[in-house]
Amino acid sequence: GTVADAEALKAAIAAYYAKRKKLPATDEDLDAPEYGESLKYLDHYYTEDGTIVLSFGDQANAAVHGQILTLSPYKLGGELVWRCGDGEIAADAEPISTSEQTTTVTAKYLPAYCH
Repeated sequence: GTVADAEALKAAIAAYYAKRKKLPATDEDLDAPEYGESLKYLDHYYTEDGTIVLSFGDQANAAVHGQILTLSPYKLGGELVWRCGDGEIAADAEPISTSEQTTTVTAKYLPAYCH
């Protein structure tokens, strides 16, 4: 699905962070891979201070059209971990992105781990 297709982009952000000890500010900072098959469901996507912002488009379910899902990086034990939407994250995970983008997709339309 759309979230699973973000794995390559998450890996590129993690590699950037590991090498530079900071998050990429925008997509231009990354040698970003193609998004994948589910790109057709997105109006657009971008990276904002390491946070992946997915904006759903016309081919997505009508309930999520025009809505946003964020995949946000956190630091946990020296590694990057990701929070999908408003999903659970370890209590000791440290948010490291300054992006103020928030998820607007209603929880019932997201995978279970995203709410």
